[in-house]
Amino acid sequence: MLNILTLYCGDDYVYRFVYQKPVPTDNSQIINTLLIPQSQINHYFNWNGRFVAHTIVQFFMQFNNKLIFDVFNSVAFIGLIVLMSLIVRTITGKKLNAFLLMVTFVYLWYFIPDFGQTVLWLSGSGNYLWTSLIYLGFILFCLKRDKSNKLSIVIAVILGFLAGATNENSGPTAILIATAILAFRLLKYKQLDYFVGAGIMSAVSGFMLMLRSPGSLHRAHVETNWDFLINNFISINKMMIQHFWLVYVLVTMLLIAGLLTKKMDRQSLVFIGIFTLGHLASIYSMALSPDFPKRTFFGGAVFLGIVLMILAFNVFDNVDMDYLILFGVGLGMIFLFSYHQVHSDLSTTHQEVHNQYQIIRQSKAKNKDVAKIPMISEPETSYNAYKGTAQIQKESYDWMNIWMAKHFGINQIEGY
Repeated sequence: MLNILTLYCGDDYVYRFVYQKPVPTDNSQIINTLLIPQSQINHYFNWNGRFVAHTIVQFFMQFNNKLIFDVFNSVAFIGLIVLMSLIVRTITGKKLNAFLLMVTFVYLWYFIPDFGQTVLWLSGSGNYLWTSLIYLGFILFCLKRDKSNKLSIVIAVILGFLAGATNENSGPTAILIATAILAFRLLKYKQLDYFVGAGIMSAVSGFMLMLRSPGSLHRAHVETNWDFLINNFISINKMMIQHFWLVYVLVTMLLIAGLLTKKMDRQSLVFIGIFTLGHLASIYSMALSPDFPKRTFFGGAVFLGIVLMILAFNVFDNVDMDYLILFGVGLGMIFLFSYHQVHSDLSTTHQEVHNQYQIIRQSKAKNKDVAKIPMISEPETSYNAYKGTAQIQKESYDWMNIWMAKHFGINQIEGY
């Protein structure tokens, strides 16, 4: 439902067309599957190297009906929950249950940063939600105990390459976690998993290909020094504590409880350490970037969620189901209260954007050169994709106005 209430915004209008330049040209073509490779080559050389994420975005932007994306995006979110759960089950060896799946859902609902931008916004979802399925799939594959064979090596190479090229912080973090898995297996079983090693090397090549994009290098050139890094580190630290402090408290309490009750086995403790390292590396690596919006913490939130789930799987194992059901009902009530507020916020924005669409289409039908539309009110929650993303401005020459006009096939759009 929240997907349906979220219409196109920001970069969505850009990726509706074959990418050429940051501003549309007279011969800009509407994207289709066959044109995506050329579009991504242009994007790679002129903007950034996230060809995996933006291929996903442009695939869905080729359709005239956003409902197709809405359906698949809902499945992708369920897929994220399932992949996190499968990783935890593989590590702990314990069976999945409905209670822990619901805990995962509630965790993601509350602690995914900027939920609207990273899950509901088409362009944001392609960059964060959908790419998480790739690097978590790679990590899960690395956790398999199957013997190395040609098929497993081929799968590892493909998954690894795509995982490494997902984005600038989660990609290398997936490489770090996979390397830790390889080292742990080598120490524990005295055996080298060649398919994991092949996947890691492929992931490194995918990451380097993305990172060395001429477009990224040209736009991201910034002089780094100790003051720059220290200031970024301090800012990131404040953002982390502000966003995740409650999770850190829960993780600490569950870890202490697990150790005192002797419910934590060695393997679980090792992987708690590995994914905690992944959480920190994914977020603190942004200290090298000139800017780090909260949505870039998405991968870090996912890895921290896996840590929380490993602890919960161990600590709550064999707990009376009646207590778990009661706790689950409480979580459900908290979620429903939050959902009501979010639904109200998104419904308001949906109506305003839908009204903009109607005015633009009416202006075009009347052969008007300029469509004058009301700007939307300020969204209330971070679950709203329109909060913090580019919106229509008063001036018709603003980049957002230009791309939206191109999308609807009208000469100019002005906001008021």
